[in-house]
Amino acid sequence: MRALLIVAALALCSAPLAAQETEKSVGTLLIECAPTEYETAIDCLETHLTPESLTTLKEEGAVMAHFGLGMWIRNNWGLWGGGPLGQSLNKMGFVHPDDMSSEILAGLVARLRDEAYDLEARIAYYKSYWDAAAEEEPPEPLAPTPHEQTQTETEAPTGERDSENH
Repeated sequence: MRALLIVAALALCSAPLAAQETEKSVGTLLIECAPTEYETAIDCLETHLTPESLTTLKEEGAVMAHFGLGMWIRNNWGLWGGGPLGQSLNKMGFVHPDDMSSEILAGLVARLRDEAYDLEARIAYYKSYWDAAAEEEPPEPLAPTPHEQTQTETEAPTGERDSENH
C-alpha cells in the first residue's frame, strides 16, 4: 500500500513537469516569432504574451515595461546588434534601440487600448532629438503620450498631496 501511494504521488508530481516540458515558454515563442518589421513585432507580442501581461501593459503603459520587456526586446530581437528588426526600424527613421523598443511597446499599448497612434510624429521627434543631440542642443521633451502613462496618470489629479509621504 505504501509503495502504491509513493508511485501515485510521483505520478501526480511528474505530470505537471511533463506538461511543462512540452509547452514552450513565452520567451521561446517570442524568439521563434523573430519579427522583422514594426507591425509584426506588435503582432508577435500581442499573440504570445500572457493575458495577464497584456492587461498590465494596457493598464500601466509602455514606460513601465522599458527595463523588463523592453530590454528583452532590445537584447533578443537584435535591436543592439543590427538584426533584421533593428535594420527595418532604422530605415523607418529610428536611431537608438531604446527608442525602437519603446515605440514597439507604445504601439502595442495603443492597440490594446484601441487608441490611434501617430508613429510618424514619434519618428520625427526622435530624429530631431538625435540631430540636436549631435549638435549638443536637445529639443524640448515631448509630453508623454497616453500610451506612456498609466491610466491613472492620464486622469486629472483629485487632491492635495500628503506631506508626510514626501
